Amino acid sequence: MKNNPYKLFQSPNVTNNHSTLMEICNNANSIIPPDENYNTFSLTSSSWVMFKIYKELSYYIRSYIGDLDKPLWIQSWLTYHTKGKVTLKTQKFPNMEYYGNICINPQNTYVLFNKKTKLQNKIGQIFLTEVNNSQLKLQPDQSYKNSYIAIEFNITSNADRFLGNDNFYPLI
Repeated sequence: MKNNPYKLFQSPNVTNNHSTLMEICNNANSIIPPDENYNTFSLTSSSWVMFKIYKELSYYIRSYIGDLDKPLWIQSWLTYHTKGKVTLKTQKFPNMEYYGNICINPQNTYVLFNKKTKLQNKIGQIFLTEVNNSQLKLQPDQSYKNSYIAIEFNITSNADRFLGNDNFYPLI
């Protein structure tokens, strides 16, 4: 594991295009397949804003991992919590090497990392960590009025074990 078990980045593409991105996420949330078998970046692939965020995210992931050429695949989903419908389970991601999220609409929430480190969510904040034994839990600081929105993702260098799963896409 790296010296720091996680890394935070700030996305200028999310911050500078926030209202457009909110609309994209709201539209995407309304068309998510009932079986939730999708990848956020394929669902929103026709969006120029999402393309820029994907390229930026690829750069941050590769700089965090420290290998620009390693074959990597990304699985991504939209987390959309409305007031009163927040799922606050501790998350673990078996069979994955890395986990991350992009905070789109934080709504006074924070991530509790490994039961002790409190990371306040901010618009455009990108969180990356090695999965290993990491535990994450979304916590509200107070009740909120609008929807909490984040793009979450897993990264693997061994996509062969997921053959037949079309949710994994090569990370450019």
